[in-house]
Amino acid sequence: MAISLFVDIDSNFKTKILAQALIKYETLADYKWILQCTLEATSNLSPVVLFTDGDLAMLGAVQMTYPQT
Repeated sequence: MAISLFVDIDSNFKTKILAQALIKYETLADYKWILQCTLEATSNLSPVVLFTDGDLAMLGAVQMTYPQT
C-alpha cells in the first residue's frame, strides 16, 4: 500500500501533517479522490506548492483537480 501525506510548513519552518491517505493502487482515480477529499476538507483551499515523486497518475490528478487559472 502507498501512503500520501499532506504536510504544512509554517512561517517558522515547522511541519505538521494535515492529511494522510493509504491507497492500494496508485491510479489517477485514487489520487483524484484524495485531492478532491482534501479540497472538501479545506473549503476549496488549493496548495501553493506540491511535491511529488513524479508519478504520472499524480500529475494527471493534480492537473484535473487544480486547473491553472
